Amino acid sequence: MIQSIPLLPEGRYKLEVMKNNQLIEVREDECHSWTRNAWNMFASTFILANASDSLFGTGYLSAKNTAGTVVYGSSIFQLRGDTGFSGLEDDFGYSGAGGSHTRGIVVGTSTSSENFDGHALGSIITSSSSGLYYNPSVSPSASWDSGTKRWTVAWVRVFNNMTTNVTYQIGEIGIYAGYRFITTGNNFMFCRDVISPTLSVPPQTLLTVTYYFITQFPE
Repeated sequence: MIQSIPLLPEGRYKLEVMKNNQLIEVREDECHSWTRNAWNMFASTFILANASDSLFGTGYLSAKNTAGTVVYGSSIFQLRGDTGFSGLEDDFGYSGAGGSHTRGIVVGTSTSSENFDGHALGSIITSSSSGLYYNPSVSPSASWDSGTKRWTVAWVRVFNNMTTNVTYQIGEIGIYAGYRFITTGNNFMFCRDVISPTLSVPPQTLLTVTYYFITQFPE
């Protein structure tokens, strides 16, 4: 008999703060933060059901973008970039362009509780060349472990604190996924993790955030 396997990947995250090539702090933990958006995307794609409900919440198949607008229609909520099924460039999935805080791994200062129906970070830190700068997402790497029968994919993004006198307190991290659902340019929060206690990112340091997505195969 095939064992029961969770439908969505297991998630872990790592935060690393470096100054002058020296590691000054590391945080690692499990994440249990897949949002309703992520579950609805999986359900709509896997069972081929249109995400056509005008409401968002328990019992409705739809999406809510990072602006708080419910997105729905006679279409499957699926993995597709703004220009089509085009791979892992900046318009697709979990990738984010340099200087952009609208897609990819994002960080914020809020420590409000994780919420399954959440659609955005509580207080995102916007990218700035004179503040906290969002570098482009690193191309994901995938590895197979034949012993545990697991695929692990690592998504990485580096943030530069460009200031000389500002320490950022990171209280939340997450992923804004870019998908072409109903219209182009929609972004959806697929996960959010609260960092407690908050993580200090001092001036002139680098913050690296890595999300590990682990898919367990039954055999």
